[in-house]
Amino acid sequence: MDHCKLFLLVSFTIINIAIGSVPELSPNTFLFCLKPELDPLEISLNRGRLSVGLPELDDFFKSHDVIKIEPWIKSATEIDRDGDIYLNRIYRSYIDENSLGRTDQSIASIQEFPFILYAEPEYIHQLFYEPNDDKFDNQCLDDMRVDLAWDYWDIPNETPGDKNILLASIDTGVDYTHPDLIDNIWVNQGEVRAWVLESGEVDIDDNGYVSALEINNYIQDNQLDENNDGESDLRDALVSGSLFMDNIDNDANGYIDDLIGWDASGEWGTPDNDPFPKDGVLNDSDWAHGTHVAGILAATTDNEIGIASPIFNGSILAVKCSEDGPETEEPGIHDGYDGITYAAKAGYFAGMRTIINNSWGSSGYSSSENSVINNAFNTYGAIVVAAAGNGDEEANDEEYAAHYPASYDNAISISAVDCNGNWGGWATYHKTVDLAAPGENIWSTIIGSGYRSWDGSSMASPNAASVMGLVWSYYPDEWSNEDVVEQVKLAAD
Repeated sequence: MDHCKLFLLVSFTIINIAIGSVPELSPNTFLFCLKPELDPLEISLNRGRLSVGLPELDDFFKSHDVIKIEPWIKSATEIDRDGDIYLNRIYRSYIDENSLGRTDQSIASIQEFPFILYAEPEYIHQLFYEPNDDKFDNQCLDDMRVDLAWDYWDIPNETPGDKNILLASIDTGVDYTHPDLIDNIWVNQGEVRAWVLESGEVDIDDNGYVSALEINNYIQDNQLDENNDGESDLRDALVSGSLFMDNIDNDANGYIDDLIGWDASGEWGTPDNDPFPKDGVLNDSDWAHGTHVAGILAATTDNEIGIASPIFNGSILAVKCSEDGPETEEPGIHDGYDGITYAAKAGYFAGMRTIINNSWGSSGYSSSENSVINNAFNTYGAIVVAAAGNGDEEANDEEYAAHYPASYDNAISISAVDCNGNWGGWATYHKTVDLAAPGENIWSTIIGSGYRSWDGSSMASPNAASVMGLVWSYYPDEWSNEDVVEQVKLAAD
């Protein structure tokens, strides 16, 4: 069979044009990176004074009112690097909000030290979508020719896609209990405790793989409510001290008890293993953004409910990167690049093919951020897909501008068109845009058990990511991440 035919059937429109808006800078944080010959810093507080053991930096922190520093990518190790940029040597610095100093002054001053590789501002990233009226009949799968691509599998004897393709929603969290998602939620088999397999109580079909649905059914059957939320469901499996958790990094990927994904942000920046969106919010609020993305990526197909996904059969990796403290009403993306690094590592250590979707961004360039993308692509073999942006939202008009992470090297930038491939006059376009995909009236999952139809490049990006997953599933061993990206670009309409 001519292996190019598969791509010709999966039809996108390439937009080789793109867009300038003013990036939003964090008012009281900035990033700096140590040169590779220096060891990572040992951070301590001595009587309230910040210290890292380097007198020059200790004095700098005091004179510039830096009250806290922390690793920017909390899970980075020595193997996470992009040339001379080691991700475990990049730090986020917090300037006292009452300080009269400015971050640009601190950046200029810290760069004068010979052991500093660079320093730069930190950008505030926003979600790329615009919710609109409910329309439940339009996913654009026929328009992308996905149904024709599925014919390359002998259905029902073969199932399109592959559960070994891991599609990550780096976002506001995922409602992994949604009935149209739960059967495709990835379970980290390296973190499944031995008794679960040995007893057979959870692995009902006795196939040696414990699914999220099997865990959920076991918890419901035994009426386990370990987090005391009044419900017995998959979330109870993530509670520390439960039958499923042992507080050990069993698969050596650097994360403890990441059974079904990771929360890189927690309430106020402390990671945990529950990537569920903030509790108590409206089901179709901004907090449902990551769940909507997850449904487009890999909702369960051919299950007689809800929606389908281009990959038909894949695994959803839930990664939450939005702080959900009690005072946080609207979600932002606080730890997106930490989430990207987690997803790349999780898939790599699980022996899977990983596609990382990022439906968010800003217009500010960062060397640190680009190094995270390069590390995911080059070190861990992941594909990184990102939304190109929603145009000039204040003017409700299209915009020519670069957006990041979409415009970074080794990221695949996706702009939005309608189901027929027509330009809607509202999205972002730029020379760094690689592909366009349907991003208008896209129906997908929200928190709970429902669905909504939304617009945005946030919806276009996971459509493209899921198609790439379908393609990779056809040649999982023969093709690398570079091969998949190149073939989809070349064969797009």
